[in-house]
Amino acid sequence: MQIEDLISILPEIIITVVAACVLMIDAFGGRRTHRALMLMVVAGSIAAILVSVLARTDGGSAFGGMLLTDGYSVFFKALFIAIAALSIVLAFAQSKDVPFAELAALVLFATVGMLLLGGTGDLITLYLGVELTSIPVYVLVAIKRDRFRATEGALKYFLLGAFASGVLLYGIAWLFGLTGTTNLKDMSLYVQSQGADNPWFMLGLGLLLVGLAFKVAAVPFHMWTPDAYQGAPTPSTAFLAAGAKIGAMAGLLRVVMHGLEPWQDMVLPIVIAVAVGSMVLGNFVAIWQQDVKRLLAYSSIAHTGYMLVGIAAVHAQAESGSLMQDAVAAVMFYAAVYALMTLGAFAVTFAVERRTGGTDMENFQNLGRSSPLLALAMLIFMISLTGIPPAAGFLGKLYLLQVAVNAGLTWVAVVLVLTSTVSAYYYLRVVVNMYMVEGKPRALPVAPSTAVGAVVALGVLGTLVLGIYPTGVLDWAQTAFEEVGRLAASP
Repeated sequence: MQIEDLISILPEIIITVVAACVLMIDAFGGRRTHRALMLMVVAGSIAAILVSVLARTDGGSAFGGMLLTDGYSVFFKALFIAIAALSIVLAFAQSKDVPFAELAALVLFATVGMLLLGGTGDLITLYLGVELTSIPVYVLVAIKRDRFRATEGALKYFLLGAFASGVLLYGIAWLFGLTGTTNLKDMSLYVQSQGADNPWFMLGLGLLLVGLAFKVAAVPFHMWTPDAYQGAPTPSTAFLAAGAKIGAMAGLLRVVMHGLEPWQDMVLPIVIAVAVGSMVLGNFVAIWQQDVKRLLAYSSIAHTGYMLVGIAAVHAQAESGSLMQDAVAAVMFYAAVYALMTLGAFAVTFAVERRTGGTDMENFQNLGRSSPLLALAMLIFMISLTGIPPAAGFLGKLYLLQVAVNAGLTWVAVVLVLTSTVSAYYYLRVVVNMYMVEGKPRALPVAPSTAVGAVVALGVLGTLVLGIYPTGVLDWAQTAFEEVGRLAASP
């Protein structure tokens, strides 16, 4: 191990140290230190983001190629750390009801796994990232042990997750046995030289894709999602939806870019089928949901399908560097947009839950009158999730549609448009309840705490800014792919 290797993982080291300090300070200081802990997490997160940018080495690698230190990993490291910090700030408002220090530490430890997923160059690192992300998240779902729904959701998530992890590991072992390597690029080069028509490859690929599909909550491996999202404390749900899902998606996209090019004919139909199934089931089942957290859970399955459309376009354009670059940038941009609007929507839901005691549709009635600013923020998030301009969700879906059509996946793009139209029904149903349904009058308006208000405000600002001026983030995503694209497109 060289000093350059340690420098490349400085963001992971900083986040780990901050998590350990949070636990130690809380052990001696108790509840009176929670505000200081939250500020320490924010400061540590900013430092980790700055270090990740400064420590970047173009097209470089660390630990013998197991970690890649390119623009792609820097983009996702910054996104993951920001998601974690905002989730912890959101959880600070619930510090009297949940063990805040434990929750913050679990979020940070899960973030370390997500950082590994963004920079993975090897299937072993991929597995470590998946497990480092998953195990803390299992605990986050059940952190309120006295709630039946929380323990039920966590148990379902854990049992299915343990099975999926075993399947993923078996797929990695199978591919290693066939190729003699776990390095993504070396595996791709080996298959190109030997030929990809070995039928045993399909078994290893299938096991690998099944494990990753579970982690991104794609159909038909989505069964745990509604119960886990509804049962977990809302800040934990926000992190699970915006953080853990995007982390697994970043790992899957990295595998597609580096390791699956020789198996295009085998893998592309599978990715398309899973994407279409996720879009159709997620949107149509969400129509019947009365609980907003459960609605957002099925919505997240649909958004997984949208991002998988972009990943299918990446795989279909593996031989064209420029078109592949556009497809990867579209997925990266949508990931950032999805994280912003999802965190914001859960923050508003959390504020309503704190005031009314529930997250059913009826709890949002009269919100437009009693708390007009909070209702306006929720309106912006709902139209963004639907894909209505000028919110960022519109441009995110537009870029995905563009790359899908360019990749020859026109019929998949049509499914994306039709299912997005269906989503307008249940997203706007939340708006109708806020503004047009006469519910029980509230004695007091829903007044979010400063921490929740800050998360909502940042979500609204980011959603509107990226909807009007997406160039900065989109250019960053395209630039981040330059050396990755050359590597993936090279023979």
